[in-house]
Amino acid sequence: MPESLGFIHYPGMRSRAFLCVLREMGIRVSTVIEMRAEIPNLDGIRQEDAKYGYTTRYFDTAWDLDRHLAAHPGTARIPTDAATINDPAISESLDSTRETTWIFSGGGILKPHLFRSGRNLLHVHPGRLPAFRGSTCFYYSLLDANELASTCFLLEPRLDCGQILHESRFCHNLKIRPDQRFFMDSILDPWMRAQALRGALSKPFPSRIEDPLPEESGNAFFVAHPFLRHLAFKRLNSRFRPDLPEGATVEDPT
Repeated sequence: MPESLGFIHYPGMRSRAFLCVLREMGIRVSTVIEMRAEIPNLDGIRQEDAKYGYTTRYFDTAWDLDRHLAAHPGTARIPTDAATINDPAISESLDSTRETTWIFSGGGILKPHLFRSGRNLLHVHPGRLPAFRGSTCFYYSLLDANELASTCFLLEPRLDCGQILHESRFCHNLKIRPDQRFFMDSILDPWMRAQALRGALSKPFPSRIEDPLPEESGNAFFVAHPFLRHLAFKRLNSRFRPDLPEGATVEDPT
């Protein structure tokens, strides 16, 4: 784990899953830079959680930044009005702090001005790198190989090319019901990312940053079309075994 750790907080289920991991591991971030955004579909997620028990089976969907900081009163909080990661307020806040390693939790694709010598930005990708680069990759990995994985790595200015810190793979036996509209993107995706973050923070942080992955390796994927998502749901449901426990578990952390 890095000696000093900060958190760039973009409101969403991903950041809540990350905060749950920090709480469970007993890791205190020294500074939080807070962005502003509305969490989409929050009422619907709460309704699904009440019916399907997401908080019990995956992560506490109500564990927001206010609750987390109330439990850690020594953490510095830097509020901003930034709605995207590239807002000047974010770079100004980063430049004003002493932390060298930051957890990135969303808010857009980082522009080059945020990459500074001596600053490490941790990102967790919902897929195995370098095989599945780009967006919503767990849909493509399900369709291609019936695989679920997440990768924690150090961000580079190029697409998903940074040094890998930890990869998590998952056993899964999932059935998606018609009323689970938010499970895949708002529960499963954040939970998988949080497990790779947990793995990365459980290891000694590398003393020397190695060369990043070559950009030409692997494939780049775009946001999955609703039809591809529908196919992924059908594949999952066709493979569901009612005689086995339903859900997803960490299979092979490396």
